[in-house]
Amino acid sequence: MCIVIKDAFNERSYVLLVAIFAMLDGAFVSFASVLDLLFEFYNVPGQKPVYSTPVIAAYGGVTAVFGVASSIVCAIVLQKK
Repeated sequence: MCIVIKDAFNERSYVLLVAIFAMLDGAFVSFASVLDLLFEFYNVPGQKPVYSTPVIAAYGGVTAVFGVASSIVCAIVLQKK
């Protein structure tokens, strides 16, 4: 098992794929954390919510769509190298 992983990381394409995936995943998690903080901060209990559930769902949907699109673009770029 350890030899297979070592061989995989010797491949330049695999290392590039892992790096890009890690950056995209990190960006997605960071963005989701910031959105969660904003929604939690601005929606004060006992008051009318600033961001309603459909707005939060729309932000999440847009984030997911652009995440998929960026994955496709990265795959195309990786195939050309």
